[in-house]
Formats: sequence, C-alpha cells, structure tokens
Amino acid sequence: MGSWLRSQAEFAFLLQKQPTNSKLFRNRSFGNVWSENSLPTSQRKHPHQKPRELIKALIVATTNQGDLILDPCAGSFIVLEVCQETNREFLGCDLTYSEMAEFRKTKRPSFQVSETVCLNCFEFI
Repeated sequence: MGSWLRSQAEFAFLLQKQPTNSKLFRNRSFGNVWSENSLPTSQRKHPHQKPRELIKALIVATTNQGDLILDPCAGSFIVLEVCQETNREFLGCDLTYSEMAEFRKTKRPSFQVSETVCLNCFEFI
C-alpha cells in the first residue's frame, strides 16, 4: 500500500459512552485540522510522541476532572503526565515491552502508579 504522496496528517478518534450532555466538547474553537510544532527528534522520549500542549488541550476540552482516559499506545506517557496535572484518571499500555519497563524504572517514583498495572496489555489478547 504505497503512495507517491507523503502523508501529512494523522487521525484521532474521540470515543465516549452515550453522551448525557450534548455540550461535552466545550471548546468549539477546534477545527478538524490542527497544526502544532513538534519536538525535534533528538528531544523526544518516543518516536511517535505528540506535542504536550495539543494533548492537554484535547483532554481539557473533552473531559471533566476525575474522568478516565485510556491511552492504548502510551509510549512516551505524555498523556499520563497531562492526566495527573489536570486531575484525570489514566489507564495506559504499550505494545513494546521495553517502553513500559523503561517507564517503570525511570518515571514510576514520581507518579502514583497502581501495582496492578500490566506491563504489556496486549499479551492477554
């Protein structure tokens, strides 16, 4: 599946239960195309790391404090950092065991992480 054109967009999915409030998405200024400056490759914690301010804006615009955020591709754990900063619950996993092990070794002391977190959620599927 190749193309002569370079892909310049990534898709995001917002999944939620049946809304009880039709105005859940409070920030109506978001369009369907966003431009954010990304970190230089040498400064990224993970090859696919998204800009922190974009992640924060999306979480704040679409969730309330105390809501649960799922990140099935947690790699750099930027979503976890934003969730703790904005008082949201976090559940994350990553396909790459080394990313999860590195997180537990380096970041875990500074975050409140449950002992029952599975290192590789996909090994149970």
